[in-house]
Amino acid sequence: HSITFVPRLSLELPFFNLTARHKGIPKVIKYEGRDEAGRPIRWEVYQDTSAEIGPPAVEAHEVWYLLVKPSIDSSRRADGTIPEIIPLGGVRECLRKVGWSAGGYQARELIKALTQISFAGCVADLWVPTGDQDQEGRTRFLQIKGRFSRMSVYAIGEYHLTEDELAQNKFEFDLADVIYIRLDPLEAKLQQLQDRRILDNQYLFSLSPIARRWYELMAAKIFGVVSNNGQFCEIRYSWYIKHHHTLKPQYKRFRVVEQMKRVVKDHVERGYIRKVEYRAIK
Repeated sequence: HSITFVPRLSLELPFFNLTARHKGIPKVIKYEGRDEAGRPIRWEVYQDTSAEIGPPAVEAHEVWYLLVKPSIDSSRRADGTIPEIIPLGGVRECLRKVGWSAGGYQARELIKALTQISFAGCVADLWVPTGDQDQEGRTRFLQIKGRFSRMSVYAIGEYHLTEDELAQNKFEFDLADVIYIRLDPLEAKLQQLQDRRILDNQYLFSLSPIARRWYELMAAKIFGVVSNNGQFCEIRYSWYIKHHHTLKPQYKRFRVVEQMKRVVKDHVERGYIRKVEYRAIK
């Protein structure tokens, strides 16, 4: 898939550890903010910390955008609803979609990445538009509130997997077996109701992990500037650092500049960004 459709709000909420570093990364993500309508957002992610599984990181990010999300979209019904059980395809086919070579080791890594996503527990309290309007013409919103895992690995072939089997990753399967996932009802609602953005997979996955997160957060903003014949856009460092949770907040200007230069390095070298300026706002 050359592009991936991504839910607007879910894209901005931190989940994947997009960094080459493994030390000092928070195991619990806590985000609080407000949506465009001023409603409060509370979002938490409790990542798995075991050596066998671990948190969803760079590989899990690739699997989500190149395999899981396209499979969800292709399974979407005519009325926009999303079924509970989603087939991802045969193991060999899944590896091809992600761009990995077909083999037993890579297949295990694929299942491990799916398990990392499955074992990350989310806590959400937010509102999403339903697409309907009330009698006064105002958009109706639905509150998403609860604890959930975005998905679970339901079965490989005809074999249904338990959490213990997934954690140990010692079960047998064939490369032709179809992988099935089960979306949590809350995740299905989030996928179904939100406005969607488009990500260019070729560009996204040509970047370093830290630069991928910049693209996810900034692509829509820069597109808005370009489509309106603008020359620049502005973001607050405090906003960005809250959404890019693997970055350590800096409080001295030269540290902020040094940090953000590393973040945008790939984009500047590719000509996506011409120049980055830093202004103190009093």
